Amino acid sequence: MKKYALTLCSLLLFVGSTYANNDEKLAEFNNKLNVNTISFQENKGQVYDQNYHSRPDVLFSGQSQGLVYHLKNNGISYQLSRIDSYKEVEDERTKEKRKEIDQSTIYRIDVNWLNANIAAPIIKGEALQGYNNYYLASCPDGALNVKSYQNITYQNIYDGIDLKWYSKAGELKYDYLVAPGADYTNIKMEIKGAERIFINKKGELEIKTPLGTLIEKAPYVEQEGKKLRSAWKIQNNNTIGFEIENSNPNLSLLIDPAVRVWGTYYGGTGGDNGYSCAVDASGKVYLAGYTDSNTGTEIATIGSHQSNYEGTTDAFLVQFNSIGIRQWGTYYGGTSSDFGFTCSVDALSNVYLSGRTSSISGIATSGCYQSIFGGGLWDAFLVKFNASGIRQWGTYYGETGYDVGYSCAVDVLGEVYLVGETQSFAGIATTGSHQTILGGGYDAFLVKFDSTGTRLWATYYGGTSNEYGASCAVDASGKVYIAGYTQSLTSIATIGSHQSSNGGGEDAFLVQFDATGLRQWGTYYGGTGVDYGNSCAVDTFGKVFFVGYTNSNTEISSIGSHQPTLGGSYDAFLVQFDSIGVRQWGTYYGGTGVDYGKSCAVDTSGKVFLVGYTNSNTEISSTGSYQPALGGSYDAFLVQFDSIGVRHWGTYYGGTGVDYGIHCIVDAFSKVYVAGFTNSITEIASMGSHQSTLDGGYDAFLIQFECTVVFSIDVQTNCNSYTWLDGNTYSTSTNTPTFILTNSTGCDSIVTLNLTINNSTFGTDIITACDSITWMDGNTYITSTNSPTFTLTNSVGCDSIVTLDLTINNLIASYTSTNNGNGNHSFTNTSTGTFNQTHWAFGDGTTSNVANPTHMFSANGTYVVVLTVNDSTSGSCMDYYLDTIVVTGVVAPLQCAAGFVMYSDASGVTVVNSSTGTNLTYLWDFGDGDTSNTQFPSHTYAASGSYYLCLTIDDGAGCVDMYCDSIGENGVVFNKQTGFTINVIAPPLATQVNEQVALTSDVAIYPNPTTAEFIIELASYSPKTQLSIVSVEGKMVYTNNTINTNTIVINAADWSKGIYVVKITDKQSSQVVKLVKQ
Repeated sequence: MKKYALTLCSLLLFVGSTYANNDEKLAEFNNKLNVNTISFQENKGQVYDQNYHSRPDVLFSGQSQGLVYHLKNNGISYQLSRIDSYKEVEDERTKEKRKEIDQSTIYRIDVNWLNANIAAPIIKGEALQGYNNYYLASCPDGALNVKSYQNITYQNIYDGIDLKWYSKAGELKYDYLVAPGADYTNIKMEIKGAERIFINKKGELEIKTPLGTLIEKAPYVEQEGKKLRSAWKIQNNNTIGFEIENSNPNLSLLIDPAVRVWGTYYGGTGGDNGYSCAVDASGKVYLAGYTDSNTGTEIATIGSHQSNYEGTTDAFLVQFNSIGIRQWGTYYGGTSSDFGFTCSVDALSNVYLSGRTSSISGIATSGCYQSIFGGGLWDAFLVKFNASGIRQWGTYYGETGYDVGYSCAVDVLGEVYLVGETQSFAGIATTGSHQTILGGGYDAFLVKFDSTGTRLWATYYGGTSNEYGASCAVDASGKVYIAGYTQSLTSIATIGSHQSSNGGGEDAFLVQFDATGLRQWGTYYGGTGVDYGNSCAVDTFGKVFFVGYTNSNTEISSIGSHQPTLGGSYDAFLVQFDSIGVRQWGTYYGGTGVDYGKSCAVDTSGKVFLVGYTNSNTEISSTGSYQPALGGSYDAFLVQFDSIGVRHWGTYYGGTGVDYGIHCIVDAFSKVYVAGFTNSITEIASMGSHQSTLDGGYDAFLIQFECTVVFSIDVQTNCNSYTWLDGNTYSTSTNTPTFILTNSTGCDSIVTLNLTINNSTFGTDIITACDSITWMDGNTYITSTNSPTFTLTNSVGCDSIVTLDLTINNLIASYTSTNNGNGNHSFTNTSTGTFNQTHWAFGDGTTSNVANPTHMFSANGTYVVVLTVNDSTSGSCMDYYLDTIVVTGVVAPLQCAAGFVMYSDASGVTVVNSSTGTNLTYLWDFGDGDTSNTQFPSHTYAASGSYYLCLTIDDGAGCVDMYCDSIGENGVVFNKQTGFTINVIAPPLATQVNEQVALTSDVAIYPNPTTAEFIIELASYSPKTQLSIVSVEGKMVYTNNTINTNTIVINAADWSKGIYVVKITDKQSSQVVKLVKQ
């Protein structure tokens, strides 16, 4: 069957490849969606429509949990997809059958920013490592080096308003940043393609499409760390904006409509119960429970430890990454009934699963602590997996009675504790433990194993009646806590504890042991009614939190607590103790119905989370919470308190059915995970989640909540000192102090102070100039000085007194020379002032940068030698000096010689024609297309630049010579910025010129002239290179047809004095150089 797509409003867009039509490409596509980090990939031509036409209007693209998005200069397009059917195909080679996509549907929604600045500058955030190259029909020459960025910001998308797109927790997010004085009501977004747009009872914006619903959470608006009441506003059915109460137009504003954090069902067609969750240091989250679903891969993944359902009920364990993508899942159990009640992780990301079992196989590993079933109705079990889902070891724990593991916890050493209840008389406690024998009908038990599964110690805990060990937790010092409930009147509390006797009926209890199993203290907790302790957790400060539910009217809450009285038939309770068992505070939590407290967890800042389920219509949720109203008969609930018992927020979580919140955990980034089970068909899973629909009677669920932490900078400038909102007074500039403000939702706003203190200061302005400087006081200084001062007054009236420390570098170029005979001259640089660049031009076409060079002139004559000195390569301070050097005693190889030097002055460039010979004719080539045959021409260049000036002379008697040099950057250090004129003059007797000459050649002969031995150096040679030397009379004096070196040494001592022609030839070219023998 042919694939089809619904086209809406405009063409569908694709990046790199079309939607896949086979499983391999689908897997590749899904893998891309499984990447935790959302990015923004720039478009260099790889984005195209279904007609393979390039879409340059798309600026950036990316993917987020089932959505493909394309950002343009005037809006964003969301593209949803759905696989409608598969077909079965057979591999021609292996004959294996597999499923491929047969039909899929694609749908697009456009969100246009009305009246926005379509030319808004876009600031790219940090680029991710690597790049992509695309070769597609839309870009046949390739879209190369395509980068992706962590975030992008449209600056001034509306007047005074920036729009930032970024990723948080693997989800696409955007913020509007409204500057002081800007009008947020200018923000208007037109939505095209939605079937319906409405605001639900949670204040969320729902955008319904044929393929699902896009949900934007209620906007979060903050000003100066304070949350403002805000809401979505719908106009004309498809245009949205914001309504914000009590905003101050003179202050900046942050509008942050957070994308919903994920939630998923987990289950098959049977009953599936989520009972526990845990999260490791890398952000992977685990869900544990039990199931009787036995089909497909709803529970276990292919290749997992146990991919098949084995008994009447099996435990299960599944791992998700931080954005809700399942990594692996496994059943755990034998042929009978197996229940998973708890999971926990260690610092190495190993995960433990515990519960109860009646199976005689499939539980324990060979050589474990207890490899066979104990023989009673149930045995507890404990199993360890690594992060990849590979079982490390597993053991039973129990004897002939009733033994159940309800909770496990791991300490910093990797040792694991298991808590539960038992009816067995043996096989539970170790010799010398706190309580070695069963105290009554049922006792709690606590056992400690090392990381290899070796039991270290174990104890019963209970009196003559019944005890239920529900939870355990370990603090950083190795102290372990047990929470549960009891009917016993003795053996529970220690003398002097918070509550040393049973209050009546069933009481909760909390007890602390050290790492060796010695009890430190224990206490009852309850009134005259029924009180159940279900969970405990410890914070980084040594405080322990205790959760349960109660119908007692007294002994639960402390004075001034959040809820001091019982609200209904049963209320949840939350209490905090310090590490020595002293209660800090306690509170009820519930409305007029039934409210069960099932679990608690603490984040790194000491905030505590309470999870349970309720049928109360009031007292559960806070204003503006995620779900402010009860959805069905029972809803899960999640509430956050700070460390002193003040509620920050509370929310329901559930649909129209029954939703049980059983367990919660917090990761290092304050993401809160809640596990439970439900039969609601809505309000549980987020779009694009692992399992977005209910599959059976009850399904497990796992959800993630997260605070949006807002970071801001408080920029302040003041004189001398400043007292900030943290109460401290700062007298120096700083950008490190931070202060945490907690808003009404319990989320943090972290403010950083960027303070500039402008004291009345004294400073020195150190300047070096060439001739003069006009300073900030308006005066011009021509000599070195360190006395002028000037007072600057900044915007807050603080004075800064500046003293000028000026050095004038009077740079004067000069030199002396010494005639060493035979054309050899030594030059001594006698320049004064500070300089670091020296340049010599000897007037014969050669140059030097040596400070004090020695130069060999090849012919007799008068040469203009120019010295230029600079104090930097840019020539900020420069001077030059020239003198004429008379060279005698050198046999001239030619009867004429072309030559000139140049220097720059205010009006242009002066060229000194130093050519020698008699009856000369001249041809000047100015390098811009013009020529002249006069001896001293003048020529104007129309524009600045580097020009190559050449002079050719002819004496009419067979001597023709040419000399060239460049005008501009490659020649003498001229710096003409506009058109200029050159003037050719005769050599002066003495003047100053700034001249720089560069000479390059493929052949060098030295010394030349020579009296005996000389050297020929070749830039390159080959087997075809030949050398010959002929006298002016035509006599061959030297040949070499086998050149095998760059350096050739020849002895000319026996040659006659005169001029010789050196000819070097190879396969493709030849070169002739004159040699003079003296």
